[in-house]
Amino acid sequence: MVLYGTKKLGDLPHAQFGKLVTADRAEIEALRHIRLRMRVYDNDRKPKRPLCIGVFGPPGAGKSFGVEQLAAEVFGKEAWRKFNLSQFRDSTDLNGAFHQVRDLALAGQTPVVFWDEFDSRKLFWLQYLLAPMQDGRFQDGQLNHSIGKCVFVFAGGTRWSFAEFSPPQRTLPAEAQAAFQLRKGPDFVSRLDAFMDVPGPNRRLLCDEAGERKVDRNDVGYSLRRALLIRAYLGCGRAQRVDFDPGLLNAMLRVCEYKHGAASTRSAGPVDPAR
Repeated sequence: MVLYGTKKLGDLPHAQFGKLVTADRAEIEALRHIRLRMRVYDNDRKPKRPLCIGVFGPPGAGKSFGVEQLAAEVFGKEAWRKFNLSQFRDSTDLNGAFHQVRDLALAGQTPVVFWDEFDSRKLFWLQYLLAPMQDGRFQDGQLNHSIGKCVFVFAGGTRWSFAEFSPPQRTLPAEAQAAFQLRKGPDFVSRLDAFMDVPGPNRRLLCDEAGERKVDRNDVGYSLRRALLIRAYLGCGRAQRVDFDPGLLNAMLRVCEYKHGAASTRSAGPVDPAR
């Protein structure tokens, strides 16, 4: 598939969303569901609150890429906005971001806001996100503002899957349950309209009952995900032939781990696939 293009996927179930091609069934269904929710929301002239989506995955999995392709398709390329909550100092910075989103909405655009690392600082930010998620309003000093029609995409930084972020309460120690409830975790989960787990180029990681991450040895699709990733970064057309050193290609497809996830395949500059 790396050498001859995505046409070699043949009858294998796969889908393309903008520049993203995926052959992972779970990812395909999640992206289709999110795209449907976006289209329905786009047709709603006066929604009562933002559309809220959760995206989880290990560092370097490419959590923003797929959702950004859907956002460009439904709302246009100019709709995308990104904020990293781990870089915010306090609620003042967050309110500044809300005002930027509000200004775009007032200008007639439907902004799609990517809140990266929303779970940083031990879920500190959830208390400030709940009101905008619930009724589309935020408090700035003594004034209460309407944020307008928008889409919120929350990307986890410390929790690598939805199951890890919100495990069944019965599996958690009493202290962990109390901490999650105190940080408004259950309230946040109840306000999500959709979520997806992004597998990335490494084998999936599963959490056991003790909360320990373990490699899923049954995940045999990781090499295919890497193949799709390689062609995406090379900028190859669907049927474009690539001349690739066999030893290097074998290493890239079969190495145990990409230490930095998808970032491990990025080049310093543009690459000519024919070379």
